Amino acid sequence: MIIFNYYYLRRMTLSIEIRWADEVTKKFKNLSEKDLKAATEKWLKESAILIEWEAKKEAPVDNGNLRKSIKSAVYPDYAVVYTNIFYAPFVHEWTKPHLIRPVRKKALFWIDKEWMGHFATLVHHPWYKWDPFFTRAAENKSERIVNRFYEIINEYIND
Repeated sequence: MIIFNYYYLRRMTLSIEIRWADEVTKKFKNLSEKDLKAATEKWLKESAILIEWEAKKEAPVDNGNLRKSIKSAVYPDYAVVYTNIFYAPFVHEWTKPHLIRPVRKKALFWIDKEWMGHFATLVHHPWYKWDPFFTRAAENKSERIVNRFYEIINEYIND
């Protein structure tokens, strides 16, 4: 199982169903527990890296921070592709029109693309169009991930 985790607020899980022929099932049962664990770890690691690279390719780029923040981690039973950028859920999902008010200071401050500084006590944010880059990454690479699973299992069965 591969889990996409962005900013730990919401979690999206990718479950891949793998079907194979009866002869592969018989051979699969002959694998030792050690070989099965090694094959699973190898597949999870390769799958997580593949989806991480694809998510970096699919992520929108303004200043590159979101793209740079996408990482992956592999555990014994699952892998996680994640980002800890606080605005990642708002990029991946969408936002309604809303007001932005200062929380810690008396005014908001930002610098625009022409390097001009702006102050405001209230900003009307229109909305943010969603860009599901994690979802696209998973969809783009799902067939490759399943094929790689078969390849790895065959490596261990044929040894």
